[in-house]
Amino acid sequence: MVLNDGSELNSKRFWDAFSDYMNIHGDELRKIEAACDSFYSNEFNRVESIVKHTDISKRLVRAMTDKGYYLILATNPVFPPCAVDSRLGWIGLNRDDFKLITHYENSSFCKPNPAYYNSILSASGKNPEQCLMVGNNPVEDMCVSKLGMEVFLVTDFMENEAGLDISEFRHGTIEDLEKFLLALPSLK
Repeated sequence: MVLNDGSELNSKRFWDAFSDYMNIHGDELRKIEAACDSFYSNEFNRVESIVKHTDISKRLVRAMTDKGYYLILATNPVFPPCAVDSRLGWIGLNRDDFKLITHYENSSFCKPNPAYYNSILSASGKNPEQCLMVGNNPVEDMCVSKLGMEVFLVTDFMENEAGLDISEFRHGTIEDLEKFLLALPSLK
């Protein structure tokens, strides 16, 4: 899916590759797809027990919505919608809290491909200058700054395997992000 050229949805790319590699087709493949969705809707939720809980994310989503901001959850679209729904539930949010959520059934590119971000901009009718990307990965999330988008790198659970210098990005803890976002003007 990460190498997807945009010619097909990530879900199709995944299941075609899975089908070919495992030599599973037709009804048997559909049963496995259903079992995967069931896993993400049920057993996957056991992971929540090891996730550090904070209500800041929920508070920030509510606050920014109240201020009139157009919220997009730009998660790397390698999972089905039910997996994203489960993860949102862990922090007390759901699909209705966002105008757009990326997942493997509505995306044809992945992070850090600029085409992934351009497809989100196109779907939302926004220009990069109108947006702020908040993320925890300097490679996958902060790359959008090259398109002219403002960024904020959350350092609490940063994924920086390459040890990249983050000084070029606005960054800080989730509490720093909260202060930054709450200081933004209302759009209403």
